[in-house]
Amino acid sequence: MIKVVGRVRSRETQELVVEADTYEEARDRLIEQIPDGWELQDLRAQR
Repeated sequence: MIKVVGRVRSRETQELVVEADTYEEARDRLIEQIPDGWELQDLRAQR
């Protein structure tokens, strides 16, 4: 199991956290959760 953490922002910063079996799957899930008008600032993986 891998956890991917992404930081997104518009005027404020918010952290999104998802878990999946692979990095690619977790990254895709996280990207799907980014609200419209926000942009991804960074990603990090945690095992």
